[in-house]
Amino acid sequence: MELSCQQADLLQALDLCGHAMQAKSPHMVLDSIYLRAQEGGEVTLTCTDLKLTITASVPAFFDGNADILLPKLFADIIRRLPDGEVRITISSTLLVTIRCQSIEMTVQGMITEGYPAVAAPIEGAGSIVIKSGTFKNMIRQTSFAVSQDEMRQILTGCLLECEGDTATMVSLDNFRMAIRKEKLIKGTDKPVKLVIPGKYLSEIGKILSDTQDEITISYTSTQVYMAFAGAKILVRLLDGNYMNYKQIIPQNNAISVRMERSSLLRCVERAMLVALGGKTNLIKMELKLGEITITSNSDISNIHEVIEAQVEGGEMTTAFNVRYVYDVLRNLDDEYIYLRFNTAITPCVMTPSEGDSFTYLLMPVRFH
Repeated sequence: MELSCQQADLLQALDLCGHAMQAKSPHMVLDSIYLRAQEGGEVTLTCTDLKLTITASVPAFFDGNADILLPKLFADIIRRLPDGEVRITISSTLLVTIRCQSIEMTVQGMITEGYPAVAAPIEGAGSIVIKSGTFKNMIRQTSFAVSQDEMRQILTGCLLECEGDTATMVSLDNFRMAIRKEKLIKGTDKPVKLVIPGKYLSEIGKILSDTQDEITISYTSTQVYMAFAGAKILVRLLDGNYMNYKQIIPQNNAISVRMERSSLLRCVERAMLVALGGKTNLIKMELKLGEITITSNSDISNIHEVIEAQVEGGEMTTAFNVRYVYDVLRNLDDEYIYLRFNTAITPCVMTPSEGDSFTYLLMPVRFH
């Protein structure tokens, strides 16, 4: 079997499906790349770790059929080839010869027996449609807050909740919660709750383009299938009931602060230089009429900075883990945001200055 394609196209497909390959697997087939070519069809590359499967298509000219497992070395070779046409020949003994310009290299392939099923549409599944850039942003603005505690495995995933034409993505741990809402192109008649492993959702976010292209997401109670330009992804869902996150959101807030996000972000970045040099990673926020004062101290440094803000409802001093504040601010795009408080020891609620596209909760840190 022979095929030819452009090095850039082949490398892009390898990089896409490579997001599903385990760094080190005890199973040889999971340490491989599954290449399949069918006459009248297309050339595809697939990688899986059993819980995440990614298949990417390669624009190519080919003669004959092929089903072969390729070692990781194949991807390393393609990555180091010059730009231009790549010609690949697969012999009856599964020896793969790769030619590009004056370069000729070979790798030994393997039979596909024992390889898991490739990503394919789910029969009888429900489905939604959303823009690629929209879904990418939802992932970016929530996945950082998933729990890392494997003892509460359901919280290591992001909840994707769909009702009507609205999709809501939620992640939380013991110290923070992220909620992001967006409109769907095609919604659902019945409410849907899917818990997608956070580490896989982050990998999917890296693959998605920041465009208006559409993604079709099909789902059952156990898995999700995503199809978009050049790739197909199958993810196994986490089993269990996600926490009722709506009960956690404070319904009333005594103090409201409206301020420029970028000003607060720059201030927090400077404070983080000090806070991370200390023992607590802590920054204090002192709310006063017209301003917020942010301070942090360590054995070798300290910071005291005042920034303008519209503070209504009273004065208060509270404190937070600087990393958690920074994670939220750096992932937002809004020019102005609200910070809402009740007391120094109850959650801070962060929302946009207009609309309800996101909600973040940050638990304060007790200080003396």
